Amino acid sequence: MSSVGEHKRRAGANRELADAFEVSFSGTPEWAVVIRFYSALHFLDAYLSLKGVAVLAHADRHNMIRRYPELSSGHGRMFWTTYKWLQDKSEQVRYDAGYALPPDSLAASKTKLKKVESFFASKLASC
Repeated sequence: MSSVGEHKRRAGANRELADAFEVSFSGTPEWAVVIRFYSALHFLDAYLSLKGVAVLAHADRHNMIRRYPELSSGHGRMFWTTYKWLQDKSEQVRYDAGYALPPDSLAASKTKLKKVESFFASKLASC
């Protein structure tokens, strides 16, 4: 099981990579959305690791999100809908060769990742 710190480092590295990718590969910026999703995934995995939970599959993460109300209801509802948006866009980019990312989605992915990071900031601050 990866540590909280390892997941946090990977989340930060993916965030930086997404921003660099968006600039360096402006002809295919949609892949920055994919990288941002994986950054969000590592923030989630860091939190789950803090709870002693290790997951490898997306379906298992969804089950854990439902299991922990702080991730799926109240303020957590914002996290869940934001995470799901990033995952859905990521899958569209990866699997649908004809998918054209809407023009505002690139900027939205950046904003949504900031929301995810902000959501976990206090929960992971001591780690």
